[in-house]
Parts: sequence; C-alpha cells; structure tokens
Amino acid sequence: MHTYADLERVLFVKNGKGRSFFLCTKSERLPDCWVSARKLCERKGLIVPHKDSVSNYRYFDASQINHLLNMQKYQKLGFTLYELMDLFESRGNDMFLELMEQKEKELLQESVSMSLRLHSIHLSLECIALAERAQHAIQFVTRPALYRISYMQDDVILADDASLNEELRVWSKSSELQFLSGRICAKDFISGQEHFDYGFCMYETIGDFIGIRKNDVVRQYAECSALAYCFEADAQHTILQEKEKLLQFMEAHHLVLDGDILSQVLYSACEDHHYQMRHMIWVPYKRVI
Repeated sequence: MHTYADLERVLFVKNGKGRSFFLCTKSERLPDCWVSARKLCERKGLIVPHKDSVSNYRYFDASQINHLLNMQKYQKLGFTLYELMDLFESRGNDMFLELMEQKEKELLQESVSMSLRLHSIHLSLECIALAERAQHAIQFVTRPALYRISYMQDDVILADDASLNEELRVWSKSSELQFLSGRICAKDFISGQEHFDYGFCMYETIGDFIGIRKNDVVRQYAECSALAYCFEADAQHTILQEKEKLLQFMEAHHLVLDGDILSQVLYSACEDHHYQMRHMIWVPYKRVI
C-alpha cells in the first residue's frame, strides 16, 4: 500500500522556483487506482502534464493531482468523460448546479428501474417456488392482479390491429418487467376446444407504477382465488390433456371454473427442433354448496 510519505519521497521534485511536481516515468510509483485514472484523463486532455523536452519526462504538479482525484469522484458517480469536461469547464455555480441536478435525476431514474427489476425477479422467484410445489400437488392460492395483452391467437400473430401494435410497442419498452402467458377461456376449456392465445402479463403492482392501463387491447384481471398447477407443454401436450385431472380435483372439492385460465411461462427449451414450455397455471374457481 502506497502512503503519502512514499509519494513525497519518490515523486516530488523541485523546480527552480521551488514548485513541487509529481514526476511520471516508466517506473511509475503512483497507486494503481491513480495511474489508470491519470492515463485516461491525460489521454482525453482533462489534465495536461508539464513535459521536459530533453528527457521526455512528464510532470504533474500538486494542483493537477488534486484535480485528477476530484474528477475521480464524479466519474464514480456516473459522469462520462464528456460530462466531466462540461462539469469542470463550467465557471459559474449555476452551470455546476444544473449538471449535478441532471445527474441526480438520472441516478434516481436508474434506481427506480433497478428496484422494479428486482421486484420483478422477486415475484418470478415466488412463482418458481410455487410451481415446484404445484408440480407435485394442485395448490390453493390467490392469483395476483394482472394486466395482460395478447399477441397470438391459435398460432396466428395478431398483426392487423393498429391499436394493438401501438400498445405492444409501449409494452416492449419494459419487457424485463413482464412474462410470457398462455390463456384459454373457461368455455373452450370445458368443451375441449383448442383455442389458445399467447400474450404478455404484468403484475398490476408494477403496471400501475409504470403507467399501464386497461383499454381495448389490455385486459385487467382482478386478484382471485385460484388453483395453481404446473405442467410441461409441447405441440402434442396442451392444457387440455390436464383437463380431467383438474376437473376431478375441482369436483372433489366442490369447485367450479370461474374465468379464464392464465399461465406464466417459466421457461422454454428446444432440443432437436422440439419445443417445450413449462407453464405454471392459475385456474380461477368459486365454491358451490
């Protein structure tokens, strides 16, 4: 570990006017974290050394070193080199204040974005844990409130709806906060009709925060009582192959289906052109006496 005493002993030289300089040679003795910052700032012209025309040595006086270390702070705060140039070329306090307030705003936005992503991961982890239990036994749960938008119906992309396309563009800006979702309506499930659609779902808590709203193409599903069940799906095995198991369970517990069955796709895989998805489904129900 280099100390200030080391620096003073090795790096200070005196010019004829009694001014102290840091000598920069091939056997550089600045701490590593200072050396990398010094090289970068020197290359970008943020600090300019005094160069000896005879020895080709470069000298940095104490003011330049202090300036370098001050810049390091702002670089760690996320300022780019170009922003640092604006920051330190500004002579008035107003410009400095404006640049700092802008950086504060950017960091707050990054913080909010990071918090939302962490919350999304937390909800996904909870769903994965539920799916592990639901793979072995059907679970009684509360389905969370959701926003949902469809993009595919019976394997056909819904590309002709202008309002849908516009809303999908909005959703694409926050794809890390949503999950792939399958859906089959109660009537088609009971009758065994293979009418499925795929779309994106977002937890209502997240959607409300980023401005997602119910409209002609975005559906809102309220929180409700549901059965949770996990299964593997492919082209030959859909939720309809799980129908008898689910209906028998519901009958045994005096339940009836009460709305669309939604899924959260936990993962998808492809092996030898064979695609498979793992679905954690919510089956809404109501009790009958």
